[in-house]
Amino acid sequence: MPKRRAPERPPIPTLLGPSVSAADLSSRRVNREFVARLDAGAKILPAGSTRSRPRRLLSLGYEPRFKIELFGVTYYLTDVRQNEDIRFFVAYVILPGAERRIYPRIFYKDISLVWRSASHYARSDHENWIGKGDVTLIVRDGVEMVESAEETTDLPLEIQTTLEGLSSQAKKIAYDNDAVARILRRGPDDRVEPYRDFTDPRRRAQADPRNLIHHGRPIARFSRKNDPTSLRFVKGFEPDLADGIV
Repeated sequence: MPKRRAPERPPIPTLLGPSVSAADLSSRRVNREFVARLDAGAKILPAGSTRSRPRRLLSLGYEPRFKIELFGVTYYLTDVRQNEDIRFFVAYVILPGAERRIYPRIFYKDISLVWRSASHYARSDHENWIGKGDVTLIVRDGVEMVESAEETTDLPLEIQTTLEGLSSQAKKIAYDNDAVARILRRGPDDRVEPYRDFTDPRRRAQADPRNLIHHGRPIARFSRKNDPTSLRFVKGFEPDLADGIV
């Protein structure tokens, strides 16, 4: 009896593919495309001082000039800007399945040289800082406290190089001390926790297993106890040490 070949299983896509580039579109075309979304019913949802008149962001100079697409998410970016503390882009984020909600964000370069999305901010005579995203509850010396989970603000590895390139190629960088307040929610000096405008989109995305790496299942395991050489990866998630991004 001839042997039948089992049908090939579709490859498991790896989430750490090559870096993506900004779309090859003129700034004018990017802006027209963005405005067309608004005219079709999409809403900008800032949490800061422009939340009552969100479309005013465009007349204030925050028109998108670049477009990036990754994993079904669309990012529209302004020119890079800076204030006394950070270098940043104003970004408009559109998630798959929620195309009518446009989330403005501040994409800034942290002192660790990683591009992040700020969650909120505090500014007073005593404090001036950017919120570092979600929090975790920890117990230290018998005392419960909340600690920022800064990795929740890290932007995807695949767009880090692109953001750095767009920033470094700018011939002139505008000084902008107003964008943070216009986009982000302001908190009191002692508030570490982000507000729901930051956490809710993340919670909704995390609730769909399709958005989780390997549907939330482990991608690596040790086949033998106490043997580091026995580390095995699920097919499609092996680290690419030859041609990977890092």
